[in-house]
Amino acid sequence: MSQLKFGTNKIALGFSSLLIAIPFLVYFYIVNHYTVDIPVWDDYVNPLDITNKAIEASPWKEKLLLLATPMNGHIPFLPRVLLYLQFLVGVTSCIKTALIVSNVGWMLATALIMYYCYRSLKLPIMYLIPIPYFMLSIAHWEAMDFYSSAFQMYWGSGLLVVGGLIAVASGRPLLASLLLLGGLFSSGGTLAAYPVCLLYYLLTRQWKGGIIFLVCSLAVAWLYVAVNPPGNNLHRIPAVDAIVLYTLTFLGNIMSTGQWDLSALAWTHRAIGASMIIIMFFFTWRQKNATAIKLIFFTIVLMGMMASYMRMDLYAFAVSRYAMYALLAATCSYIMFALHYKQSSNRSSLIPVALVAVIAIGLWAHSLLVCRTPLQSNHDQRVAHMRGYIETHDLGVLSEITWNVEHARGVLETSRKLGLYDYTRALSQ
Repeated sequence: MSQLKFGTNKIALGFSSLLIAIPFLVYFYIVNHYTVDIPVWDDYVNPLDITNKAIEASPWKEKLLLLATPMNGHIPFLPRVLLYLQFLVGVTSCIKTALIVSNVGWMLATALIMYYCYRSLKLPIMYLIPIPYFMLSIAHWEAMDFYSSAFQMYWGSGLLVVGGLIAVASGRPLLASLLLLGGLFSSGGTLAAYPVCLLYYLLTRQWKGGIIFLVCSLAVAWLYVAVNPPGNNLHRIPAVDAIVLYTLTFLGNIMSTGQWDLSALAWTHRAIGASMIIIMFFFTWRQKNATAIKLIFFTIVLMGMMASYMRMDLYAFAVSRYAMYALLAATCSYIMFALHYKQSSNRSSLIPVALVAVIAIGLWAHSLLVCRTPLQSNHDQRVAHMRGYIETHDLGVLSEITWNVEHARGVLETSRKLGLYDYTRALSQ
């Protein structure tokens, strides 16, 4: 009987591991298949143009200052450093490589959350199955093939924030400060993590760790403000009802139509976002552990409120790339839900977890069905426009992939001359 049980457990473990591996493999395949070595839109300014200028600059101090140039409320220092490092080692297909590295950051964030759940929260393997299906949905397709967004979101607001908050929960304030510093100099969204962490230290009376984190935070704040003065990012504060609606939709944006503008699903997303908040508050008081999961969720809520300030249009949240944050929030809600049912010795407690797994797999499959179409369209259009420019040097064909064709031509030619990016070889990658 014991041998039969052991064999059954091995089969269950193998099947669970296979189910977990599938979304990782599919996600990497999609990234490699649909991304192309062609910059688009903001890529011509950030990071290509600025990295060109950093390469041309002589003193290292000037290079660093150029790489830290603020843009649209962010300081995308690390995304530019990634291109600069590729230049140093002679990689000229820098956009394609950088896109893969960026998306791998999101895969690592998924793996890190699963590792934390398995090692620290003691969730069994089968309870982890829904996590990669939530996280690796491609509902955020808009960022997957757009480098200016990809690194900022998947590393800056994703992996480095998740790692930093897990470090805070694990009693490692110095490591947390270092990771959040990297996140902050990739994406301004990381700012939301600082007040959440400081409030956590205050409420839990962890004075030593709190003081260390506070001192590091003040040093980071001084550096951040010096590089990116607050006057660069002033906006009108939205009304309270607008902030609430925006944040709810920001949290619930886990379903996609394959379109950039998801305003048609606004009320559906708001209902999902409200449900997540209810689940988190209901289970938060019952769970004394899972500190990192709570910190991640509350950071995402604050990110949504920050985004409502940065976005003047109430519906601007609904762009597809922001689905990343909603999927992370859904993952946090599920983990709290799973921890509650794990405590039950009744085997029927697996039924709710299995139902969530079915929902997660369904949402993942739906995203594959509807979001591969815009990815394929982006791929084909970018290839066609770059091919047209290479063959004819007609600036008109670049108008569909950049804001300023004259500026884009200068950036492309300078990048080719410096050896940072050779657009003439883009179609051979």
